[in-house]
Formats: sequence, C-alpha cells, structure tokens
Amino acid sequence: MKRHLNTSYRLVWNHITGTLVVASELARSRGKRAGVAVALSLAAVMSVPALAADIVVR
Repeated sequence: MKRHLNTSYRLVWNHITGTLVVASELARSRGKRAGVAVALSLAAVMSVPALAADIVVR
C-alpha cells in the first residue's frame, strides 16, 4: 500500500511561456496579490469618512 503525502500547490504565471504553471505553495506569483491587497486597503481607507458620524457644533 502506497502512502501519498497531502500536497498543496498553486498556479504561477510563467511570463516566458505565457501559461499558468503548477508550482509549490511556497512559490511566488508576480505581485498580483499585492496589487489586490493595496486596492482593498485603499478602498477601506477612502470609505471611512463616509461611515463617520456627523458632528454638529452650535
């Protein structure tokens, strides 16, 4: 009976061949996730003033 390890993988874009390649889960993609994270954090920061309570000073 063979034992199989529980393997994890991810898809990484190979810019030379123009294809997605299966790689180790530790492999890096070319900044796609960082771009998404920056966009989400920027959207969160920009929406904070819209959620702030109105303060009326008399």
